[in-house]
Amino acid sequence: MRKPMTGIALAALALLTTAACTRKPEAPIPPPRVVVERPQPFSESAGDVFAGSVRSRYESDLSFRVPGKLARRLVDAGQHVERGTLLATLDPGDASLNLASAKADLRAAEADLTLAKAEEKRYRDLIERGFVSRSLLDARINATHLAESRLAQARAS
Repeated sequence: MRKPMTGIALAALALLTTAACTRKPEAPIPPPRVVVERPQPFSESAGDVFAGSVRSRYESDLSFRVPGKLARRLVDAGQHVERGTLLATLDPGDASLNLASAKADLRAAEADLTLAKAEEKRYRDLIERGFVSRSLLDARINATHLAESRLAQARAS
């Protein structure tokens, strides 16, 4: 008698197992809600807030060899030009300020050289009398060479 009970128990167990494996049908997902707004006129109370970027109207990868403000642009973008054609001019104000600065640097370098030469001469006289060491004279000679180099640099600029 046990065999029929075992068969019934196994059949019931198989029925329960297969019933547990089946999924319930899922409810369909509703489509997302779309919010539609009408354009509103810009109100001045919102402030000056604008999206975007600010760029120059004309851009060039080329530049002048000296700094300064552009005074005139004589050609337009995309225009055909020949070699040697004047493209633009700079404001002469910046160039004159740079020239004045270079002249002042030149005068300062000349004054430094005059002082260095006088110091070197003084130390040469003192070394002959035995009042200073040779290393102090060498330092004055080096200062004179440095002043000469600074003067050459100022003349070049």
